Amino acid sequence: MKHRLLVGSLALTVCIATSRPRAPEPVADPPLEPGVDVCAQARGPGDRAREHAACRGLIALQRVREVTDLDLLTMDVIARRFGVPELADVYTRVLPRLGPDASAQLRTFARIADASRTVELPELDGLTGIDQLHAPALHCQRYDPPSDFGRLLRESGELGSYVTTHALVAVIFLRDNGCPLPPGFDEAAATRLVGLTAAQIDTNHRDVTDLELEAAMLLSYVGEADRIRDGFPAAVLAAQHEDGGFGFDARDRSTHPHTTTLAVWYLLESLYPGRREPFVTGRRRTPGAGTPSN
Repeated sequence: MKHRLLVGSLALTVCIATSRPRAPEPVADPPLEPGVDVCAQARGPGDRAREHAACRGLIALQRVREVTDLDLLTMDVIARRFGVPELADVYTRVLPRLGPDASAQLRTFARIADASRTVELPELDGLTGIDQLHAPALHCQRYDPPSDFGRLLRESGELGSYVTTHALVAVIFLRDNGCPLPPGFDEAAATRLVGLTAAQIDTNHRDVTDLELEAAMLLSYVGEADRIRDGFPAAVLAAQHEDGGFGFDARDRSTHPHTTTLAVWYLLESLYPGRREPFVTGRRRTPGAGTPSN
């Protein structure tokens, strides 16, 4: 089955996999790491600017009321990866929305938070736009990605903006799931994609944007924080609002949930590099629990 994926000005033809499900290969999860209490550490001696910023950002996220399900799933990654108590119950806010009437998009992305969450191929086939980058990678343990998925990743990475960063997200999903890179997209292509993601952070540090924070967070997650432009970390601290939140860009004085989530994640990655808990969990979550179970 073929679909047209419109990303930027390029229309890509995607051959969606229609093969039967294959038996998933379990990914060994690292043991849960001790959580961090960045707010307590912010009260310590010395220069604690990043700890203060991360703490204030977490408090701002607790106050946000208008937040999407996908933003909640991203907050849950922060809760799992860093064990921060401020977001420990985020997944319980998502669970009631995962009933029979949940959208195919939410059911697809719930796999990030719970290894027991699966979708059927027709649901993956029905996803459109940039979600066609994520879905095959997110469910690669159950279904083989499309035969031209490597080409899709490679060409999407060249388009810039969120298409580039989300191509890197797809590669992260593949790796977190223990799936190989697809034919047509090798390690050299993955390295190039990291560089293309770094290029999304420009030199105008007076305007820290949602896209730049997404790029910085992803670079930090994959261990490439040294590619972040000089001056950007300090600019992030300067861009924080009085209430602890971050705007979509310099013109936005509101606390934008997506941008604030990315900023907090980036700050925590910079403070606690090398955490082992992955973006995509290999654990089955206990229904109703806010923390992962082994």
